[in-house]
Amino acid sequence: MSLRSPLPVARLLGCALLCAAVVARADVTLLLNTRSAGIDGTETIFVAGERLRLETRQGDEHSAMIFDATSDTLTMLDDEERVYLDFNRESAEQLDRVRDQQVAALQKQFEAQLATLPAEERAALERSLHADARPGSAQRRVERQRQTRTVAGFGCQVIEVYVEDDREQTHCVSGRETLGLSEAEYGTLMRMLAALERMAGQDADATLDLGGFPVQTLEFAEGDEILTQLKSIQRGPVAPDRFRVPAGYRRQEPLPIH
Repeated sequence: MSLRSPLPVARLLGCALLCAAVVARADVTLLLNTRSAGIDGTETIFVAGERLRLETRQGDEHSAMIFDATSDTLTMLDDEERVYLDFNRESAEQLDRVRDQQVAALQKQFEAQLATLPAEERAALERSLHADARPGSAQRRVERQRQTRTVAGFGCQVIEVYVEDDREQTHCVSGRETLGLSEAEYGTLMRMLAALERMAGQDADATLDLGGFPVQTLEFAEGDEILTQLKSIQRGPVAPDRFRVPAGYRRQEPLPIH
């Protein structure tokens, strides 16, 4: 019996490798459900390598932002005004400087008012403030629990985030391999979360210290509980336009902070 040419086998192998490469390059979409103040909403995260788009809907409100992991730049889109605003590490540092100046100004104003009090009242108030001031207590800390859960079919570990003695957030985090994400996709997701923390004036390292992506988050804020939970992860092409500022939008400079 004669052997046939191996060319058909080679073609099949080449096709299989090509198809696998196409699947590996497919973009990823994460759909999350949210609930805040009794109102249900959604968050949709589109990721293509080092580019990301986050769309949020809650009731009648809608917002969108784009993230570029190569430059750690968040771009907020205002579809009504057709404008966009960039926020990067330089912007975060500038905000930190402004916040420090504001704190220093308030401290100076407080000290001036304190000086007008009678000596005994001033001394008592200073002792009280000194007793309440615990150096370093405002730092956020991450505590890993032994508890595990399953969210949207993915195993996750419970993580608690505290500010001073108050629990600020409860996360359940899953690793990159558990979620089936590439290193680039996972890195983009985590850097986006850190950029959001910087924009809010918080410690981005606390987010990076979670050790995984939060597939479930319960946040405690001003007497309200905000729940965000992963619903599904899907593979498929995402239109490149989603990761670009729409044509005709004008760049907006950040408002000065006084």
